[in-house]
Amino acid sequence: MAEELLVHAEGDAFIADTGNDADRIRANVRKLGRKPVIHSNPSRKRALPLDRRLYRLRYRVKCFPRPRALSGCCHSL
Repeated sequence: MAEELLVHAEGDAFIADTGNDADRIRANVRKLGRKPVIHSNPSRKRALPLDRRLYRLRYRVKCFPRPRALSGCCHSL
């Protein structure tokens, strides 16, 4: 699914969680001229570099407010 979203994504970086840590996804992100900001899967032999400053912003996309009730993780949007 992440690979399908890459075509529609805008910006200089692609921020994703550990579930999207695959070499093919990282290669596609680089091919589009973006920086992959993906936390390495624990099963990797060696962790790849991570821009922690950008990765911290992941919650703004991952956890957006719902109309009925806001979850506790989204108070500062």
